Amino acid sequence: MGLSTDRIVNNQASTLEHLFCSICHEVLWHPVTCGTCEHSFCETCINEWFQHQQRCPNTCEYQQRARVPHLLTQLLSQLKATCKNTTNGCIEIIPYEALEKHEQTCLYEMRKCQGCLKSILKQNVDQHELQCEYLEILCINCQATYRRRDTHNAIECLRNQMKNQNNLFELKITSLENDLKRQTELLNNIDQQQKTLIGQLDKQSREAEGRQWIR
Repeated sequence: MGLSTDRIVNNQASTLEHLFCSICHEVLWHPVTCGTCEHSFCETCINEWFQHQQRCPNTCEYQQRARVPHLLTQLLSQLKATCKNTTNGCIEIIPYEALEKHEQTCLYEMRKCQGCLKSILKQNVDQHELQCEYLEILCINCQATYRRRDTHNAIECLRNQMKNQNNLFELKITSLENDLKRQTELLNNIDQQQKTLIGQLDKQSREAEGRQWIR
């Protein structure tokens, strides 16, 4: 997916005609170049192309160059474009090379509230979520989550705390029982090994006595 020509503010047809991706027919974005035919494509476009095709769009054997041509890089660096969030109020004109970084931090990007799911400007999301009645809140005392519009009184909180304590107590009891079981199994194994060793020693002692009588 390339950069729409509608967003280029220093639009010169003679220059742009050398900067189009032949797949999406828009201005190259994150360009890569085929070392065989020397044509350049948007990285996303060529990756999607090879999900369905085996050869380069120009029917040659595609071999990606380590770097795009220097002239192409220079021409792209001269472009300036509007932010993708222009319709939301952003009036910035950004150099091509800084466009991606700007859009990653642009305060005019639309974000969804985690509670009501309404689209809110990024710069207003924090303030909105401080008041949104549908946003889930975590109680630091009982660890329960509830929506701001719902009630979470002291009695309910105390019940949850008691329930959490009981669950924790049960987990500790289970853990202790498992430890006791493992210790018992270990002692049984040691006891069995001792019995086996004593039996072997008795047998060796009897065999030694028998050899003495034979002499």
